[in-house]
Amino acid sequence: MNTPQPIISRRISRGMWLLILCCIGIIFSPRILLTWFASPGLYIEYEEATAETKKRIPTVGMTKPQKSCLARAQLASALTLTQWISLGLSPKQAASLLRYRDKFGFHSLKQMQCIRVLPRLILDQIQDSLLFEPTALHKEGYAPLKFSIPEQKKQVLLDINTCTFEELDALPGLGTYSAQKIVNYRSYLGGYVSLAQLYEIHGIDSSLITRLSPTLKLGSFPLKTLSINTATIEQLQAHPYLSWKQANSIVKMRIQKGGFRQLDEIKESLLIDAETYEKVHAYLSL
Repeated sequence: MNTPQPIISRRISRGMWLLILCCIGIIFSPRILLTWFASPGLYIEYEEATAETKKRIPTVGMTKPQKSCLARAQLASALTLTQWISLGLSPKQAASLLRYRDKFGFHSLKQMQCIRVLPRLILDQIQDSLLFEPTALHKEGYAPLKFSIPEQKKQVLLDINTCTFEELDALPGLGTYSAQKIVNYRSYLGGYVSLAQLYEIHGIDSSLITRLSPTLKLGSFPLKTLSINTATIEQLQAHPYLSWKQANSIVKMRIQKGGFRQLDEIKESLLIDAETYEKVHAYLSL
């Protein structure tokens, strides 16, 4: 089936052409009006303003340093403010460069290449004409400097059986809470017999103990002991390594025996195993 072609009437066609002509007129009318009605000096003023603007805007990367005006070789430290300005430095740059010279001096070309206020292009132009004074080390021969290595201070280890709360609190990373815990557990035990006992303290991270162990030591210290021949059940069970049942067993065995003659006799109790005895025997006495 053939599709019917759209019919454009003459009225629509004229309207379209009129619209196109209006658009063309709007686009080109400013130029036509400028050509007919502009004053003759307008183009000249525009060109002059453009040229003046170009003079004020420096061309990036096109600035060429002035040719060196050093007629002969001179000491770099002897150049004056006027001479540096004539070489192409601004007054501010030249003043900064002289302040640097007064403070550090000019001793080598390599040193001057590191000075920020001195452009590299200018230095390259005059480097063949610069002379440098020898430093004090080169005038009478260079003597190597002798450096003395300070003796390393011997680290003072902290005795966990005699140190105070304040000394523990001063250890880096330990803190007040953990320091108080260590002191309290020491009193609870009756003294430490091994640094490994610090891992038994509830509430202190084991990684913290591992990190602080190199700064701690276990000195000789009289432990607080309990007499298995006189201590009560309450006194024995107050020790962290004994339960109430174990303390009660020790007291009953003491009554049956009429007293203990050796510490290892308490192992006869079924409640005192080898591990418990190994941990607690240092805190017991006859």
